Amino acid sequence: MDLKKNSVTDIYLINNGDKTIKLLPYFETPIEFQNRSLEPMLQCFPKFIILKPKEQKIVKLEFKRNEKLEFKKNEDYKSYIIFKELPTDSKSIQNEDTIILNEIGVGIIGQNSK
Repeated sequence: MDLKKNSVTDIYLINNGDKTIKLLPYFETPIEFQNRSLEPMLQCFPKFIILKPKEQKIVKLEFKRNEKLEFKKNEDYKSYIIFKELPTDSKSIQNEDTIILNEIGVGIIGQNSK
């Protein structure tokens, strides 16, 4: 991402499985980037995602520049958008079946070059 301007980026999510999945997107920053985090300037829409089997959805990732912050030149700023799968069947949880939920992170790197 270019840190000099506000932007919106599309993220394409595809459910290639045979079951409906629910996803909760959130942001996280690696420890080594805590002083160069993008989290406060990022938003994701929608805030909650339901993907039916073989369905594709577009998630909007918005970067809104904070004019009060001054970005250092030639330094990278980084955060992750994490998509966490949520349980879809409360009966399975109550019956204590083994449930494996997925979580995937996509790195977001902002640069302030020149």
